Parts: sequence; structure tokens; C-alpha cells
Amino acid sequence: MLKTAAVQRIAAGQDPLPLDQPAAGGGSGIQVVGMRMGLLLDAIACVYRRMSLDQAAGDDAVFEQLVTARIIEPSSKLDAARVLEEAGVQPVSYPTLKRRLPTYAEPAFRHRLSGAVSARFDLGPAALVLYDVTVRCYADVGIMTS
Repeated sequence: MLKTAAVQRIAAGQDPLPLDQPAAGGGSGIQVVGMRMGLLLDAIACVYRRMSLDQAAGDDAVFEQLVTARIIEPSSKLDAARVLEEAGVQPVSYPTLKRRLPTYAEPAFRHRLSGAVSARFDLGPAALVLYDVTVRCYADVGIMTS
């Protein structure tokens, strides 16, 4: 009852947009012909470059796409393509992604990434620890993940 009352108060005096009705010119209404999460993608790309990850990764478009997809929606490598497509980005193929993964697992690659972030934020002789908290966050809100 409280939710219904809140919805009524928020919508008071506002007419809904008639998106399901035909347009005045006799058309079939509003048609979505494309979508791109431009602002989100631009913000992620900006931070990616400000952290010098592009230089550390050697302008690797596959790595940048994987990072972007994981920021938008923490998911599997296989699901990264779906996330990017929904964001309006043409993803690299899954076989291409799989070919690049051994490079990302090399200690030298990880050292370049942590070195770039450490240098960018002047961390000095500190340890940079990256920890995946997505499973814990989902568990906190009662969502089961595999």
C-alpha cells in the first residue's frame, strides 16, 4: 500500500508518455533504431586512459574491451560480447579474446599494469592489490551467482 501511495504521489499531475499509441501522422509510434551508452563508454575510456592502462597494455583493444565489459556488468569472458553489444560496441570475437588471455596472465603484463597505476597515483613503494568483490556484493543483496 505504501508503494502504491508513493507512486501516486510521485506521478501526481503528470500524464504518462503515450509511447504505445500511433503517432499523429499515422505512423506506428516511436521506433528505436539504435542505442549506444555513449556517456558511460566515454567515461570508462577516459578513466582507462587517465590511469595509463592504455600505455601499459600497449593500446590493446581486446584488453580495453574486456575491462569495459567487466565494469559495465561483471560477467564471464563469454558474456562480455553480449554486454558490449548492448552498450553499442562491436566486440572482438570470442576466439580472439581467448587467444589474448595467456598474455594477460603473464607476470610481466600484470607488472606493467600495476606499475602504471602506481606511477599515475604516486603510490611509491606500496603494494597494489586488486580484489574481485562482485561475488560478495551479489551475495549481500541475496543474488546467487555461479
